[in-house]
Amino acid sequence: MSNVTQVIKELKLNVEGIPKEKVKKATKEAADFLLNEIIRYIDKGDTPVQGEKKFKRLESDYAKREKGGVRLPNLQLEGDLLEALKARVKANGIIEVGVKGKEAPKADGHNQLSEEAKAWAAKTGFPKRRFIPDDNQTFKRNIMTKINQILDDYRVQEKEEEVTIENFNDISWQDFLAVESKQVFSPQQKVEVTTKNFLSDNAIEDLVEDILKRRS
Repeated sequence: MSNVTQVIKELKLNVEGIPKEKVKKATKEAADFLLNEIIRYIDKGDTPVQGEKKFKRLESDYAKREKGGVRLPNLQLEGDLLEALKARVKANGIIEVGVKGKEAPKADGHNQLSEEAKAWAAKTGFPKRRFIPDDNQTFKRNIMTKINQILDDYRVQEKEEEVTIENFNDISWQDFLAVESKQVFSPQQKVEVTTKNFLSDNAIEDLVEDILKRRS
């Protein structure tokens, strides 16, 4: 295989708009989701990496000898490799996902990221089962979309300007007359404007809202 000590992919997430005190929590939720998705894909013999092919089925003889005839390539022969798969949160919205330590050469053998692992695979015919993206790759679109949705839930949404009777103090009489003069009614919508309804809270708030919209 290879002598690598880690098979890692770093993802820089867009944490813009997320309050500083919530960035770590948001990134942790995204990291947990990513790890679960990787394992879910592997468990069904598929790759979570965009552009990669579904894992090749195990050879029949090997499956009979090692897995009771089950040919699903879910990397679960001993379980050590997937136990070593971790997603870690780093600073500034960065996720580090992959395998470190003694299971790293095995992970490299499946992912074939290093030149050493590629050469070994070419010599032995070992199939590529990539679950960690290369430098120029990323995870599947549906995974990344869900990660962005998780982050969106933490972003601060700009509050719409609340229109109340108090805003009326900020509006000139010229603005008021300009909006009021453009109110158009059809013959079927004859409205009797009296001093009482003209100065009602609802009427003034409607005019204030209209003026503020026109200003923006």
